[in-house]
Amino acid sequence: MKLTLTGPMYSGKTTLSRYLADVLGFARYDDSYMLKELACTALGAVGCPTSPEAMIKDKPTYRAFLQEFGVLCGYDSPTEPRGVVETYRRWEADGKPQYAVHETVRTVNQARYLMDRGWTLVRLKVSPDVQLHRARKAGATEFQLATWAMHPVDMGVPHMPGEVVLDADHPVSTLADVLVEVTRDD
Repeated sequence: MKLTLTGPMYSGKTTLSRYLADVLGFARYDDSYMLKELACTALGAVGCPTSPEAMIKDKPTYRAFLQEFGVLCGYDSPTEPRGVVETYRRWEADGKPQYAVHETVRTVNQARYLMDRGWTLVRLKVSPDVQLHRARKAGATEFQLATWAMHPVDMGVPHMPGEVVLDADHPVSTLADVLVEVTRDD
């Protein structure tokens, strides 16, 4: 069972991928962390040192920068979307673990790349109220959330054949149980 997660900001992609890894033993791949490492190198070169952990902790401060930086780094290339290509290569180098989760695909090109290689797209749907509550809990404002959602990399992946859709308003343990049940045959 190889899963790749998509969904709007604050839908629970990170929470679900960590749960699958920590509780169910999935190999976890996060290309957004690789992007943050690249961004830290670039920022450090111009005298603005930071760390991926600082970017994660202060998501509202770095989000718009990371959106643009990812585009510039080729994270949505039509033929070789950088982050997912690197994730796929790491998965291969790790011996192709049977149970793996990739966080996050944000574009059609990224989703197609992994789906063409046998990964199941899992879409997390979240209600606007729950999404806003989670964003505020992370320190983001309603204005920031609305602004970020307009960026092409956060417009979302359109529905694709074969995807699994989960209601992300539910607790992560419930999502994991449903996911294991519906993908049991993979």
